[in-house]
Amino acid sequence: KMMEQNVPTIVTEICVKNEGNTEDGDSMDFIQENHHNQAKERNKEDKITNMQPDSSEPISSLQSSSLPSSPSKIAFKPRLSEERRAKLDAIGFVWSLKKKRVDEHWDTMLQQLLDYKKEHGDCLVPSRYEKNLKLGKWVETQRYEYTKLQRAEQQKQKEEGGGGESSTSATTKSRPLSIRLTEERLKRLESIGFEWKVKHKMKRHYDKQWNEMFEKLLDYKRKNGHCLVPKRCMDDIKLGTWVHTQRIQYRKTMMDTKEKKEEGETTA
Repeated sequence: KMMEQNVPTIVTEICVKNEGNTEDGDSMDFIQENHHNQAKERNKEDKITNMQPDSSEPISSLQSSSLPSSPSKIAFKPRLSEERRAKLDAIGFVWSLKKKRVDEHWDTMLQQLLDYKKEHGDCLVPSRYEKNLKLGKWVETQRYEYTKLQRAEQQKQKEEGGGGESSTSATTKSRPLSIRLTEERLKRLESIGFEWKVKHKMKRHYDKQWNEMFEKLLDYKRKNGHCLVPKRCMDDIKLGTWVHTQRIQYRKTMMDTKEKKEEGETTA
C-alpha cells in the first residue's frame, strides 16, 4: 500500500524532470503503464491472501466446520422393524416372488405326477415320456438331486471318519440342504410312493415300449409286404428311427460276440 501511495510522487518527479522534452514522452507513458500493471498484480495477491485461512487456526477445526459428518457415525434405524415383520408374516406375506413361482411350479409338477400314478399305478415316469416330456424331465431332475444329496452325505461321513449308513432313513437325519429338493419336498415325494433308484424297474416300461413298436412294424409289413422301413419314414418317423436303432444294436451285438469268440480262441 505504501508503494501505491508513492507512485504518484515518483511519476510527478519524473514528469517535472522531463517536462518539455517531447522525445521522452513515450518513455513516460511506458513507465506509467508499468506501475499501473504492478499495482493491479499486488491487488490480486492481496485478495488471494485474504481468502486463505488463518494459519493460527487449527486445520481440524476448519474441517469439522466445513465437512459433513461421516455416514458411518449416523445412527441408522431400519424402517421394517421386527414387530412389523411379524405382523406381515402372520398374514402370509410373500417376501420372495421368485421363490413363490418356483414353489408353485413344483406343486404343479407334483400334481401331474399324481395324475400319472392314477393312470399307471406307479411313479415310474420315463425320462422321455412322450405324453408329457416336461414331467419326465422333472422326475429325472428329482432323482438327480437326490443322488447329489447322497453323495454329499457320504463325503461328509468320510470326512468325519464314520462308516456311514446307506439306508434312506439314515441319510435323512443329517442330509445336506438342497435348493431344488428340500426336506419337505423329499417327504412329499416319498409319501406318494416315489422311488429314487429305478434302474432295473424301468425295464418293464422299455419292454412295453419295444413291444408297441414291434406291433407297428408288423402293421407296416402287412401293408407293404416287407420290413424295409426307411430311416426317415414319412408315414411314421418314430417307426423309422426305431428300426434303424435295432439294426445298430444288432451290429454292436455281433461285434461283441465276434470279439469274445476271438478272445476264447486265443486263450485256448
